[in-house]
Amino acid sequence: MITKQKFNERVDIIYFEDSTKITNSYYLTNEEIEKVAEQVEYSRHVIYDWRCKHIRKKKSYIREIKAHNKLFNLGLFKSHTIDTDLEEDISIWEEMIWRILSI
Repeated sequence: MITKQKFNERVDIIYFEDSTKITNSYYLTNEEIEKVAEQVEYSRHVIYDWRCKHIRKKKSYIREIKAHNKLFNLGLFKSHTIDTDLEEDISIWEEMIWRILSI
């Protein structure tokens, strides 16, 4: 773990070298998801040299968080979707899956 930020009383954002973990992400509203995604995108640029590392865009983070929340609320994979792990290096296939599930 590199750093940990408290977003609110229920949700933490934990930064690792190649990923970001959002604990209890199912508590986030749509407005809060936008704020978390902005915060994560900004913090990834500050923590790492953004010229040398690929950093995902805010929309990509939003899609993944919404997809995790949707799966959690449906009761699917609850132990895996209670938190959201935003990995930086994802394939185009993963991006497409998050895009479809976040609709």
